[in-house]
Amino acid sequence: MSVAAAAVRVADLWPAARVVGDQLAIRGVIMRGGTSRGAFLRSEDLPPDPAARDRAILAIYGSPDARQIDGLGGAEPLTSKVAIVGPSTRPGADVDYLFGQVRIAEPIVDYRGNCGNMLAGIGPFAIDEGLVPATDPLTRVRIHQVNTRTLVIAEVPTQGGRALTSGTATTPGVPGTGAAIKLDFAASADTLGRGLLPTGHAEDELTDQAGNSYRVSLVDAGNPTVFVRAADLGLGPQRLVASSYPPELMELLEALRGAAGERLGLVANRRRSAAESPTIPKIYLVHPPAEYVTSRGTRVPASAVDLVARGLVTQQLHAAYAATVAVATATATRLPGTIPAQVATQHSPGMVRIGHPGGVLTLEVAVELGTGEARLTRAVIERTARRVMAGEMYVPVHVLSGDRSRETQGRNV
Repeated sequence: MSVAAAAVRVADLWPAARVVGDQLAIRGVIMRGGTSRGAFLRSEDLPPDPAARDRAILAIYGSPDARQIDGLGGAEPLTSKVAIVGPSTRPGADVDYLFGQVRIAEPIVDYRGNCGNMLAGIGPFAIDEGLVPATDPLTRVRIHQVNTRTLVIAEVPTQGGRALTSGTATTPGVPGTGAAIKLDFAASADTLGRGLLPTGHAEDELTDQAGNSYRVSLVDAGNPTVFVRAADLGLGPQRLVASSYPPELMELLEALRGAAGERLGLVANRRRSAAESPTIPKIYLVHPPAEYVTSRGTRVPASAVDLVARGLVTQQLHAAYAATVAVATATATRLPGTIPAQVATQHSPGMVRIGHPGGVLTLEVAVELGTGEARLTRAVIERTARRVMAGEMYVPVHVLSGDRSRETQGRNV
């Protein structure tokens, strides 16, 4: 197919794209949100067909390829994320936010679950793009998380109608300081529609491949998460935050995550969890307060944390801490009988301090227990975000024209 013929076909598939030679140009922004980074795209700028949209996103990131060398991906999960933002389709919200985890070595964009770190950039992006008018000095942005059908309220410092980036707030795992963006996840609990404890139990029992049993807690706030005692897997605090785990331990964690996914009805067969539901449930290990050294070499005393925790993102160790899982963790510490509640101290009734490889993450949290089902009434996390660049991203015409023969040529998979 000639370039001219391909361009005609693409005009039907993707009218918002601009043809530049044998490539398509799309406007976009690269932003850091919390400890993640990725492309922030306007929904109206993407192909209306979901399959074409995903092919375009994969091309932008350079997937599938272990190095993502032909795109913007950074060859690791925290930099292979996409945020699609548009006008709200939900009453009471200002914008829609669809999160996608762009797989690195597979041609898949996974829209299950959510990313709270990328979420930190949605408010600033919406303000700077003119989707939400600024009300200096603080602008509230009501964000509809399309993936989980829940609402998050972002409070963004603004000046002169733009989101501020400078400030004194810190995000463990991110160098320097920035403007404090507060995210309230209280309305994004219960993503599965079964309450904070989706199985109805504070503790459950799961088995690994060999039939060994492990006590876990399944909590649904921010994202469905399975919590396991680090000690049950032979991990002390420093080993918990280490840069790598033995392959057999990683396999065990995925086996337990798959078993949890099966228990929650997210997959029919636990052995298919990595392929069919790689992003949820999350799996995190928790340990009582203890002294440890962060990945940057900073000593954290036991008195500075309420618990130490670590988890995985798409079958790899998380270098910091997922914001949505921070919400689940803090919530779990207020649910009697759960494993996080058993291992954590309570330094302050309204605060939870989570020690992780990048430092200490503090949340405001309140859970209403009462006589009925527990209800999350406050879950505020402070993050920073920054617009890194804005301009045009390019997608080869053949990706959208139907000529797929060149998509995998030279891929390092």
